Amino acid sequence: MNENAARITVSDVLHNELQQIRSSRVERLEAKENTRDPANSLIGLAFSGGGIRSATFNLGILQGLARLGLLCKFDYLSTVSGGGYLGSWLMAWMHHQKIGIKEVERKLAPAAYVPQKVTEAPELRFLRNYSNYLTPRTGLLSADFWAFLASYLRNTLLNLIILLLALLSLLLLPRSIVYLPLVLDRFDDWGYGLAWLTAKTPTESGFAQYWALVAGLAFGLFGVVGMGLNLCWVNPPKGSKICSIAKPWAIQAFILVPLFLSAALFSYGLDQILRYDVPRDYLLFWTMSIGLGAYGSFWIIACVARWLARLLVWPSCNGGPAAWVILPTSFLAGASAVSCFCRTQ
Repeated sequence: MNENAARITVSDVLHNELQQIRSSRVERLEAKENTRDPANSLIGLAFSGGGIRSATFNLGILQGLARLGLLCKFDYLSTVSGGGYLGSWLMAWMHHQKIGIKEVERKLAPAAYVPQKVTEAPELRFLRNYSNYLTPRTGLLSADFWAFLASYLRNTLLNLIILLLALLSLLLLPRSIVYLPLVLDRFDDWGYGLAWLTAKTPTESGFAQYWALVAGLAFGLFGVVGMGLNLCWVNPPKGSKICSIAKPWAIQAFILVPLFLSAALFSYGLDQILRYDVPRDYLLFWTMSIGLGAYGSFWIIACVARWLARLLVWPSCNGGPAAWVILPTSFLAGASAVSCFCRTQ
């Protein structure tokens, strides 16, 4: 940048803009109307969005202003979305025809209706014919329709692929967690002597499934205690500072992630135990009992953690649902899930 060049300030820009508006008013307004200082009399016209409905409504506004001779009095035109469709058409009309707003105002003003006589300007008729701007040429065999369909399918598929991949990555995460013990199972074949970590049958001297259950229980207790603490701040006292456990990052770190890991580890451990240590005749009963008991027990622990937190740490936090509401609904939800599991067997 040349240091000797004069710097352009905001005041310079505003001054030049007002000068251009003064020059524009000389062309647009009568001499008696062009006496006010633009700095104190600026006026603009704004077209809101809303697709073709907004463009159609704004066209009526334009024609009404033109009929009253007010369209030429605006200094600014602001548009968005559907209003931009009409605003760009108006600017393009003046640009391509090399005419000013006064001439456009004369052509745009609706004349008195005369039977069997069309008085609309060709530019206005063109706008009406192409009001379906996404597919101007309608019909199943038109190129516009197939171009629109291809664009729609392409954009939809791209967005769905992103969402599906994100969802699949979450669904594959538990499999990735439980896959680690299965990978360790191969270490014994490679000579590392780790078979005690990954026993799959009662005849093998391994405790991998029990370690998974212990780790899953630890993560689960950590998560449900966090749930109980978070329940203290469902309806915090007015004017009090929100506790960290109630913030989104803490919910994800101290509740969601531990419970997610707990579910994965429990799934692995119970799968190994129920597959080899429980007779098939009792498999459904044990599965139902464990699922119902685990879900209900977690909520009991959460309610106890909330009660202790209110008793010892946050005595003023009395909001949130009562325990007599939480516990029956939790057991009902667990029983419903077990019922669905039974129907799938």
